[in-house]
Amino acid sequence: MSTCTNRWTTSPSSTSRSWRPSRAATRRSPRVASRRTSTRPATSSPPTSTPCPIARSPCGGRVMQVSRRHLRSVALSPLILAAALGVLAACGGTAFPERTPQAGASSPDGSDLVLFARPRLIAAAGLEEPGRPPLPVAVSVRPYAFGEDLLVDLSAGRHADVEEVCSNETAERLARQGLLRPLDTSRIAQWDRLYPVIKDLPGVIVDGQVYMVPLTASVTGIVYDPAETAQPPDSFGDLFAARYKGRLGFADDAALAFQIAALDLGLPDPEVLTAEQVVAAKAHLRHYEDHFSSFWHDLDNLASAFRTGHVAIAVGDRRTASELERRGVAVDFALAE
Repeated sequence: MSTCTNRWTTSPSSTSRSWRPSRAATRRSPRVASRRTSTRPATSSPPTSTPCPIARSPCGGRVMQVSRRHLRSVALSPLILAAALGVLAACGGTAFPERTPQAGASSPDGSDLVLFARPRLIAAAGLEEPGRPPLPVAVSVRPYAFGEDLLVDLSAGRHADVEEVCSNETAERLARQGLLRPLDTSRIAQWDRLYPVIKDLPGVIVDGQVYMVPLTASVTGIVYDPAETAQPPDSFGDLFAARYKGRLGFADDAALAFQIAALDLGLPDPEVLTAEQVVAAKAHLRHYEDHFSSFWHDLDNLASAFRTGHVAIAVGDRRTASELERRGVAVDFALAE
C-alpha cells in the first residue's frame, strides 16, 4: 500500500539472500500499521512500527515488508553525506550544510546527487517544481512505485546515492544483500532522541549497523466503502469476509500479502515467517484468491477501482483514505487487529 515509513540509506552491491517477509503492515513513507488480535486461535504479537526509509546507496534499493506500523527513514552514503543531508533539509527543514570537495559529482549524468524516491515524496519536497530556488547540489530524481522496483534497480547495478525505503517493504533485505551502506549516526542530528521502537523496526539496524534514518510514520489499517459495510471492519480477517468476495483491492506487494495472511492465520510473528509458515500463508491466499479484484500500483488506480465498484475494501493507512477522499472517493478508515 502507499503507506509506509521511509528512510535514507546507503547501498553497496552484494550477493542476494533468501527472501523472508519483514515486519509491519503499513503504507508508504514512515508509516505504522496497527493490528488487532486475529480472531483465529493463535497468539498474536503486539503491534509494531514499520519504517519506510529513504536510503542512500551506491546502487539503490528497497525491501518489501508487511507491518502494522509503517515508517520512513533516511540513510546516506559516506561520499556524499553532506549533499544528502542537504536534500533532507529540503524535505524537513534544517539548513543546508556547506558544500565540501567530497560531495562532488557522483552520477553518470553529472548530478551531484541521484535520488530514488516515490512520486509523493518528490512532490512533497517540491524537487521538480518550476521556479524553485536552486539547491546547493545538482539533484537527479528518479521515481519508483514499489519496494521491489527499487530492489530490482539496485540489484541490476543502477546508480543512486540516496533512496527512500520502507521498513515494511525491502529495507532489511537491501541491507543484508549489501545494497545499502551503513550510516555514521554521529553525523545525524538528534539520532539519540529517536524512540527505541523506531530504531527496532526492520532495516533500521542490521547486524549492529545503522542503515536508515526515520523520516515519517503512519498507521496501517483498512480502507473501506461505508456504503458497502453495515459494521466497520476491525480485523484484517474481515478482508476475507464473504461479502467482499471479488471486491478486495490489494497493493501489488507480495510481502504485504503474506503478512496479512499470517495475521489472519494467527501466526505468532507475521513479520518473520519460517519456510513452513510461508507455505501456509501461500495456501491461505490461494484459498481466497476469488476475493481479490485488483492489485493496484498507485492511488489513482485504487481510486478508480473504488469508484467503479470493483473494490469495496483495501489495506491502507489514514493518508491513503484522505488521498482517496481528495480524489472524490467516499471511504472510511479503520484500525485493524
